[in-house]
Order: sequence, then structure tokens, then C-alpha cells
Amino acid sequence: MTVSRKHVVTSSSFVLFSLSILGGCTATAKTATLETSPEPYYVFQPPSAEELAAIQYPALREELLDMVERDQRTRKSRGRSDDADFDSFVARLTKVDRRNTARMHEIVDEVGWPTKSKVGSDGTQAAWLLVQHADLDVPFQRRCLTLMQDQQVFDEVYAQNLAYLTDRVLVNEGKEQEYGTQFHDVDGKPQPRPIRDAKNVDKRRKAVGLSTLDEYRKLMKT
Repeated sequence: MTVSRKHVVTSSSFVLFSLSILGGCTATAKTATLETSPEPYYVFQPPSAEELAAIQYPALREELLDMVERDQRTRKSRGRSDDADFDSFVARLTKVDRRNTARMHEIVDEVGWPTKSKVGSDGTQAAWLLVQHADLDVPFQRRCLTLMQDQQVFDEVYAQNLAYLTDRVLVNEGKEQEYGTQFHDVDGKPQPRPIRDAKNVDKRRKAVGLSTLDEYRKLMKT
């Protein structure tokens, strides 16, 4: 039976919350910032009946989608009235991220990276999103990035997911990003974090199916 639910990740709901890491490794967060991204415009569509029937771990797919629902619900629950509300939001989100990251550790240890054939097209996107938000465990993010890179040649992961996680890991390690997907606020305006070989960034973005950096920057301002 085909599962009918959708998981929508859009400019309004795809809120990337990052905790600044001390020393670029697993540690206590020093500061907290909110980042928003208009990409990817993913709709986590359920697999076709044929794909669903061939999935190796259907129960794991369901679990990953449930984890993403909790992730997104928490990110959209930010209080806006005062610092106390924000502190409460940070505490809730940190708890959810730690729990999701701990479970992702178990999943990766058990089945390797959750690929399309293992958990479906939406399941593998869900796994990526959860690791994208595992900013308190950068070594684990790096491990998952390597696993995803190994699966890219088999078309078992999405190139855009890989680009986003590549940038996330590099930024969290204090390095220049490759694709310009990671932004932060500078004097109230969204600006990309430092990019390696910035003059050729659009070539790299095009190669993985992303819009130009200028187009992306304009979307960040809307």
C-alpha cells in the first residue's frame, strides 16, 4: 500500500538552526543563530507503489519521516516575543537535534547510509536533513558526508543534498564552502559564508542542479 503523506520543505518551513561549535567539533554550543534557506524546494513525495514495494527497510523509512516531522515542527515553534522565549526554543531544539543525531548514529551503524533503495527517495532526503541539522556532532556529519559521496556514483543519493551537506561540514570545520549554500546575517543582510574559488562557484552549483548564487541570494532576501 502506498503511503499518502507528503513532507514539504519550503522557504517558509525550511529553517536551518545552527549552533556555533567550539573548535569545530562536538562540544557545548557557545552561541546560537537562526538561518533560513529558500532552497532546496523539496517536497518529500512518497515513492511509487513499485518503489515502495522494493524498499529494503520500510519501517525505517517511516521512522525517518516521523523524525523529520518532529524536526520541522520544532523549528517552526520559535518564540518571538523576548529572549526567554528564544532561550526556551534553543533548549527544545537542542534536545530534538541531540535525540535525532543519536538515533541517526544507530541507523548508520546498523544499515550504512539510508539510500534510495534502502528507505525510498523521501526517506533518504529525510536522513540527509537530519544529518544537516546535526551541528553539535560535526565528526558524524563528516562521516555521513563520506558515506553519501560513496553512494553518489550509484545514484543512491541526491546531488543537491550532497552539496548542502558538503558546505555545512566545511563551514562547521571552519573552512571555506564549495557551493555557497550557507548564509548568515551581516548587518541585518543575508551574506554567504566564505566560498573557495568564488568566481567559479556558479559552475559548481550548476553541476549539481542548483541555481546561480545571485539567484539564490535574491531568494534569501524575499
